[in-house]
Amino acid sequence: MSKVLSYLRALAIDPQMNSFSQRKRLQKLGFLLKVWGFDVPYRFTWYVHGPYAPGLTQLLYDISVTRDREGEELTADEEKGLKAFKNFLGEDITDSDKLELLASIHFLRTEVSETGTSKDEVLLVMKEKKPYFTKAEIEQGWRKSVELGKLTQQ
Repeated sequence: MSKVLSYLRALAIDPQMNSFSQRKRLQKLGFLLKVWGFDVPYRFTWYVHGPYAPGLTQLLYDISVTRDREGEELTADEEKGLKAFKNFLGEDITDSDKLELLASIHFLRTEVSETGTSKDEVLLVMKEKKPYFTKAEIEQGWRKSVELGKLTQQ
């Protein structure tokens, strides 16, 4: 089993899969943890609500069904990194929509094209695919993604 459960536990997140919002939140956290440099051994691709990894969903369902809550030991560096990660996300860590916005923008900026995707292209996709986000929210998500990129060298 990967350390994903240990990361979630350290972030005080219970990996519940009962609602769509919970599943979306866990997917976006998995993607952002991977971006941050944590060992999240799943490949994320674009899906309706942004980056998605079927393998991560399977792991989380397995955990919820078996109630296996035994995680792996975290290193001091991992614990320090998780504190920084949690601090970076702030209150957004509990909001599946804000996590979707950040993860989606970051995925489009860094993963879709090796050379990166322009801000105008990302804004266009976000407006088209996710019209429920306002222009101001998308702009704020863009700024947070740029900050994430600086912190993680992406």
